Amino acid sequence: MKAVVYKDPNQAVVVTDREIPKLHDHNLLVKTEAIALNPTDWKHVQDAIAIDGCVLGVDFAGVVEEVGPNVDKPFQKGDRVAGFVNGGNSYNINTGAFAEYVLAKEFTLFKIPNTLSFEEAAT
Repeated sequence: MKAVVYKDPNQAVVVTDREIPKLHDHNLLVKTEAIALNPTDWKHVQDAIAIDGCVLGVDFAGVVEEVGPNVDKPFQKGDRVAGFVNGGNSYNINTGAFAEYVLAKEFTLFKIPNTLSFEEAAT
């Protein structure tokens, strides 16, 4: 998949090919349809909070592709959702919303109605 990752504070972030995150536990795999720019996103780059290779981005909306085996909330494949992840996380460089697929914990997601666009839901 393609993702926007941090390189260093002197270089722009770059788009790279990465593996689609592997599903586990209380997580859901979401196909990203829209993202939003959160102040923490640019601060991770400007202030060099992230490390080389971190996928950036916090806020997103998309469609559930897979549901983890221990998810308790009533999510299913095809649900329209919005949520947030800890993008630019130096402890887990693969989290981040600026990617084609996002692995998110169930408690960070909520279903969105068909009357709300993905772009509106991501903000």
